[in-house]
Amino acid sequence: MFIMATMLWPLFFLRLVWRGGPAVLLALLLWLWPWKAARGEGGGASCAQRLVASPLKRLNPVVLEELLPRPLPTCFQEAELEELERRLWSLGLFDEVKVSVSEDALALVLREKWTLIPGIDLATARTLRDGYYLGSLTEFSFLGRAAELGAYVMYAERSLSGEIYLAEHVQNARRVSWEGGVFSVGSSFLFGSYDTAWSARRTGGRLGLRPPFSYGSPLQMLFSLEAYQERSAGQLPGALARAGVGLEPSVRLTVDAFQWHDVAPQGLQINLEGSPGVFFPTAGGDATDPRLSASLQVYGAIRLGERAALMINGVVEGANEGHPNHSVLLGSVPQYRSFGQIGGVRGLRDNWYRNSFHAFTNLEARYALELRSRWFLQGVAFLDGGTLAPMNRQGERTALLPALSSGVGLRLIPTALTAVTPRVDVGRSWEPERSWFLKVALSQYF
Repeated sequence: MFIMATMLWPLFFLRLVWRGGPAVLLALLLWLWPWKAARGEGGGASCAQRLVASPLKRLNPVVLEELLPRPLPTCFQEAELEELERRLWSLGLFDEVKVSVSEDALALVLREKWTLIPGIDLATARTLRDGYYLGSLTEFSFLGRAAELGAYVMYAERSLSGEIYLAEHVQNARRVSWEGGVFSVGSSFLFGSYDTAWSARRTGGRLGLRPPFSYGSPLQMLFSLEAYQERSAGQLPGALARAGVGLEPSVRLTVDAFQWHDVAPQGLQINLEGSPGVFFPTAGGDATDPRLSASLQVYGAIRLGERAALMINGVVEGANEGHPNHSVLLGSVPQYRSFGQIGGVRGLRDNWYRNSFHAFTNLEARYALELRSRWFLQGVAFLDGGTLAPMNRQGERTALLPALSSGVGLRLIPTALTAVTPRVDVGRSWEPERSWFLKVALSQYF
């Protein structure tokens, strides 16, 4: 069965991209020019014998040496210095980064953020029980190595979930890095009514390995395996498995030419992840089931000034039909995948659309005003749109539905803190139904 699932996955993925092509094509066209420009070569060589950095309170200087294309002493092309600066920004640990070569020294001017963050996050929905509420504790530079160690307890999809995880940073090109965690994730399933039809829980773990990659290339790979036990309770159709064990090996390809910044990011990042998984029923169901899935995200920014940017996020996802427990959820509350937050369509009902397929695009124009040192107020105008194919109770795909919303919002950005951005969005949903909405959260939408 696993071999069959592996053979079927490429066909499944090609059909997925064909259906969701417009969302991804729009993102690629908008970001192709800035990405190529950012990765241009040009410039002469600058040689350095030693590394000189700002005094660091939390980060081990070894991490800075790991981000270099080669050990010192060496000579750097201008494009390599630009790439080093991008990688330093992408760690998300600084709100000031400057890279230069002076005499025989590689000079790094860095201003660190506070990295141990107790977090409370939330995203409102039409009802309290359909919202997202999270409490977490995260060290974004565990042992000073820019590794993320975190634990959270979350109420989402009308169920409690939790995870403990550790992930090395992804900017080291010269050695193998890894990530892993253990989790217990609950979900509730709704079909045409706000009453819960059944609930499910997955308990298991995952481990991923990222091989070394070329410093001059934006391409990275991750090989991972997730194993879990799944149990369902409630009014499932008789033909569906109620319990079993899932194995989901996956491969992730990342094109990373994105320069992170609190208020004015720029560049392009593409994440493609696919899994030829398999599910072995232990209660209900009559055969081993393939669990094929794929996620494609194109995410980028065009910097319009020191405090302004145009953001785009294009996502295409799908899962094979057969069981709603194996589906892709889309709503107003932003969704998360193993590679990060992917957003959603603001104004959609939450916990309502368990899809075999969806494609959507988020556009945001952002402009920030400096309130005081390391504090910004950011205004946002947004447009979200897409299409989705929900599953019914039997796991069969139904008709495609449009989704569209627009609005404005405000964010408060304290740049001294890592991953904290209080947010308010006000807007109107136009499809599949018309309604006004107010959304409050403590992080960016994507």
